[in-house]
Amino acid sequence: THARIHLYMQVRDGSSMTIDGAALESSLQYSNTPGLPGLLEHLTNLQIAEHGNVQPDGTAISVTTGSQDALAKAFDALLEPGDTLMVEAPTYSGSLAYLQPIGCGLQGVECDEHGMMPDDLRRQLEEWDVQAQG
Repeated sequence: THARIHLYMQVRDGSSMTIDGAALESSLQYSNTPGLPGLLEHLTNLQIAEHGNVQPDGTAISVTTGSQDALAKAFDALLEPGDTLMVEAPTYSGSLAYLQPIGCGLQGVECDEHGMMPDDLRRQLEEWDVQAQG
């Protein structure tokens, strides 16, 4: 006989949910790289309901296991050996931990509480040396 397992969660506001049966079984298994099909469908429908159908052709929602996983996937998809990436200065140390070992050049852009400072970004782009920096 198999034991029946339930996963019960309650959050601070008092709302709760229980996951069991096939939903629990599938959520505890490795899934397709983009994420569980049911979750992807839900997120796609939520995006359409909240923002309209704004997903460009050839793109898709991808669920990750956290920020590091998402960053690693984005870096792998977009960067080539020898590339230089403009980053906020200071930048997230998790990004540096991934980028430095792969030899990616890093170019810091001054920031304030709103993000990259446009004047510094503009100056650096105007002075950018494609041959030296990629």
